[in-house]
Amino acid sequence: MADVPRTTGREEFPTASIVIPVLNQVAYTCNCIEHVERNTYIPCELIIIGNASTDGTAVFPQHVRARIVTNTTNRGCAEAWNQGVGASRGRYIVLLSNDVLVTPGWLGRLVSFIEARATGRVYPSLHQGLCPVDAARPELPASRHRSRSF
Repeated sequence: MADVPRTTGREEFPTASIVIPVLNQVAYTCNCIEHVERNTYIPCELIIIGNASTDGTAVFPQHVRARIVTNTTNRGCAEAWNQGVGASRGRYIVLLSNDVLVTPGWLGRLVSFIEARATGRVYPSLHQGLCPVDAARPELPASRHRSRSF
């Protein structure tokens, strides 16, 4: 997939939805979002799930191009990701932690990897190269049971 300038995140059908749950750690979250905005070149939407932060994290996302979901209590990372998945409109969904710093063209490479290999999921891996991951889910077609890390 060719890299093109990232758009405003208001596309009707973005290529990807990037979901970031946040609980405090405003400096990490600001840095993460800055890297996503600077290094993402394909149409996407950014969804930030706020888990009742008390350090100013709840205020700063109002200044970024993102859809914001605000929880009045800390519902946990997994529940926040589920909320973001439920709010997403992208063809692909990226679950990102707020302490991750992405590199230029990262999302285009992930999408190209998924499309070239017809796999349903990719995961980060501490191993070099591509490593099979046993993540079969019975509700997915058999052809999508074999996942790989990226």
